[in-house]
Amino acid sequence: MDRKESIKTLLMGSISLPFLHVAPSEKTEQDGKVQDSEPMSSHWAEWPDMPWTGPEYWGNRLQDWRIVDGKAECIYSGPNRTLHCLTHQLKRRHEDFSVSVETEILRNTGSRGTYAGFRLGAKAGDFPAPVTFRDYRRAAVFGEGLDAGVTVDGQLFIGETKSDPLPETDAAIRLHLDGTVSGRTYTLILSAYSGESRQTAGSVRVDGVSPEELEGNVALISHVPSGEERPASSARFSDWQLTGSKFVSSPGKTFGPICFAQYTLNRNLLKVTAQLTPVETIAGHQVLFQVRENGSWKTLQQTTVHELARTAHFRFEDWPYDEEMPYRIQLELPLKDGVRRYSYEGTIAAEPVSAGKLRAAVFSCNKNWGF
Repeated sequence: MDRKESIKTLLMGSISLPFLHVAPSEKTEQDGKVQDSEPMSSHWAEWPDMPWTGPEYWGNRLQDWRIVDGKAECIYSGPNRTLHCLTHQLKRRHEDFSVSVETEILRNTGSRGTYAGFRLGAKAGDFPAPVTFRDYRRAAVFGEGLDAGVTVDGQLFIGETKSDPLPETDAAIRLHLDGTVSGRTYTLILSAYSGESRQTAGSVRVDGVSPEELEGNVALISHVPSGEERPASSARFSDWQLTGSKFVSSPGKTFGPICFAQYTLNRNLLKVTAQLTPVETIAGHQVLFQVRENGSWKTLQQTTVHELARTAHFRFEDWPYDEEMPYRIQLELPLKDGVRRYSYEGTIAAEPVSAGKLRAAVFSCNKNWGF
C-alpha cells in the first residue's frame, strides 16, 4: 500500500474511535448510537469558507471538496468525485425515502459527459479485496452505486434512463428524488425545480428497481470524464436533505475535527500532539487541554491549530500527577450560529517506575480493506 492510501486509512480509521464525539451544547453522543428515520439536513451555511466540508461527510478526494459561500463545492474537475454522508445509510428495510439538494453544474468543465447529483446504495463490494461484511467507512472510500442527477446538457437521469433536456437556466436547480415501495421493488422519480417559485422543470421515472440496489451509503457526486482532470470547480451543492423511514441515522459516525492524539511522558515531561482537520482558518478558534479532577474538567493549557501541520501541541515541564489521569482535548469553533465544541478523550498513564516489566506494542502493516 502506497503512502497516500496509508494516510487515507489512518484518517478514516479514526472514525471508529469511541472517544471522539461532538458536543454542540456540551451534549455528547456515542459512536454507533442508532436513531431510526432521523432526517439529515446539511448546515454548510453555518460554516465559514474552508477546505473541508464538516464532520458528517467524507470526500473523495478530501482535498477536492470545500465550503464556499455556504455551499459544498467540488473544486476539481475529474471523474467520480463523491461526498458521502457518514451519519445516514439506506438500510435493508422496505420503506420509502427521499433525497434532495440544490445543485449547480459549473459550465467551465467543457465535457458533454459531465453530471452532478446523487449516488444511492453505495457499497464497496469485493474491491479492493473480498470481505464478508459491509462497513460504511469502507463504502465511503470505495463505494459504487446507482447514480442519479442532471447532465451538463440538462438531462435528468437515473442510471441509464434519461429525460428530455430541461429548459435552459443560469440558476441552480433543486433535484428531488423519491424512492417509493412498489410491490417487491422500488419506483424512483427524480424531479427538477427551478426558480424561487419552485416550478417543476422536468422529471424522470424508473420502475422495478431492486431493493438491493438501494442499500448502503448515500453521496453527492460530481463527475467529469477521465482525460480532462484539472484544478477547476465542477459543481456546487447546498441544502442537502435525507428523509424517510428507510434511512437509519447514527449521529456519532463522524470524522473529525479532532482525528486523534498521541503523547509521551518521561521523567515528568509530558508532550501531547493532536491531529485536526482543516479548521485552522476559522477565526477565534481555541484548542484546550483538560484533565478530569473531582468529577469536573479543568483546563491546563490552550492553544490554536498550527496553520501548516494542522496540529495542536501541549507541553508540561513538570507533570504533577503520579496516577493515571483522564484527559480531553476540546476544540471550540466560533461558527455563524454560535460556538460549537468538539472533544477527544483519553488517559495519560502513570509512569511505570515501579513495574517489574515494561510492555510495548507496535502496530504496523495497516490496511484499508476492511477497517
